Amino acid sequence: MRLNFKQAGGLVICGLLLSSCTGVADKPKVSGVKSKGVSFEKHLSKEYKKLVSYEKKASKKNPVLRTKKFVAFFDTGSAKLSKSAQMAVESAVGFALNKNSSSIAVTGHTDTVGSRKANKTLAKKRVASVLANFKAAGFNLKKDIVDVALGELDPTVLSGDGKNEKFNRRVVVAVDYNLTDPNVKYFAKRAKMAAKGKAPGLQMLSERRLKGKYAKALGPAYARLWSALDSKGAKLDGKNAAKAQVNYECWLRQAELNKKKNKKLGKCKSSFYGAMAMLEGAIYNAKKKKKK
Repeated sequence: MRLNFKQAGGLVICGLLLSSCTGVADKPKVSGVKSKGVSFEKHLSKEYKKLVSYEKKASKKNPVLRTKKFVAFFDTGSAKLSKSAQMAVESAVGFALNKNSSSIAVTGHTDTVGSRKANKTLAKKRVASVLANFKAAGFNLKKDIVDVALGELDPTVLSGDGKNEKFNRRVVVAVDYNLTDPNVKYFAKRAKMAAKGKAPGLQMLSERRLKGKYAKALGPAYARLWSALDSKGAKLDGKNAAKAQVNYECWLRQAELNKKKNKKLGKCKSSFYGAMAMLEGAIYNAKKKKKK
């Protein structure tokens, strides 16, 4: 199915911004086309590698941190991990490993049954049970993890003294992770795919968490690029087609960060429009030549 620019734009914007619209635009088939002896896929791979390089540097220089919490609950007076608690701790360890996190906080809590001193000791034992799992996974307990036993302090459920409250008998594991890291892997995967001769499909706006103001600008940009690729733009000018696709995805990625001052977003956006101008010029000239 071939759609002109207006049709493609309408479907894309409807699908992303309006729940009442129907219809999905097919992704243009551009695999295997060449431009001046260099395939579109090779150009794509090269551009994606540039983006990967940037993401790696940005990840170290300006990390965008998020925190995910895991909670393990304990039986009364016990520091032993139950099956459900063990699963929660293993999930925390696995998540920390996957995100390559070295900033983890482990906090131990108890209910109000018993003395404060005894509960402080019990909280330490509960923390130790959790830390054993991180140590076994290869984490440095001194460098990677901060642990504290709060005992009765900071309860989830407020209660009087001597209350057996299950939701207060817990250890909370807070894992800080860099939001940029997954994008390094994402774009590296697309670079490898392109290097093997398979052009990755255009990334949809719905794949990123965007504010409305960004979606309004990126929707027409997607439709414009889609239309160009569907008009054999990759075959006519593989270099600029690749630049347009990767800079569109770079723009999309930066928009998701929603930062007030974002120079990279501006660069990706301007590079996208510059490449699109060249690409659409190649398409126009080809059509003009064909008419003659």
